[in-house]
Amino acid sequence: MNFVQPIVSRSPSAVSRMVFSSKAWTAVALAATAAICQAQSQPVTSQESAMIGTVTTSTFQVTHESVLLPVNFDVFTRNFKYLLGRYDPDDFALAAVHPKHGMQRLQASQGEQGLMLFQGTNNHGALFATIGQSRKAMRYYVGNPLIALQMTRHNISAALYAPLSILVYQVDENSTRVEYIRPSTLFGQFKIPEIDKVGKTLDGKLSTLLTKAATLKPE
Repeated sequence: MNFVQPIVSRSPSAVSRMVFSSKAWTAVALAATAAICQAQSQPVTSQESAMIGTVTTSTFQVTHESVLLPVNFDVFTRNFKYLLGRYDPDDFALAAVHPKHGMQRLQASQGEQGLMLFQGTNNHGALFATIGQSRKAMRYYVGNPLIALQMTRHNISAALYAPLSILVYQVDENSTRVEYIRPSTLFGQFKIPEIDKVGKTLDGKLSTLLTKAATLKPE
């Protein structure tokens, strides 16, 4: 099989700031800032503390993958869905009651690279009709509970990023762009070797999946 060479661009995540020039908005912002500063200078009561709870924050950098593929959108999405297995929530529920049987069902549901398509696919392109535009764009959720378990067994917080989110949209009649956050950078935040290994494996799985979906020929 001859694989096409995708064009990949990467950029670290960034926080964008919106600036309002209106004097009215500036006044509101200054008033809000003053109120926050005043509130911060006052001690928090035990009752307020109980309501707020304990908040822990962390900041980490991820890599945004943007892959341009020389393939028609409809052809790519058809192949993409064809290659993937299908996640059935009933299999997950079954695994909780009958682990061995549930495991067999989950394994049988695996598709290309052991990955599955999860429910909740979002046809974001359809929203453009509300503003009088036509656009083809789909957001997919892809993963595998068994692969996720290899990470969550070490840190349950990894479940926040599984399954993975993948955006696919049409550039022109013969070009499709796929965007996602590189898995190894998402899961690398935990700094656990076992999780890092799975994250890097997922990088390769996604790359292979996209290449096959772009080059698969109809039988």
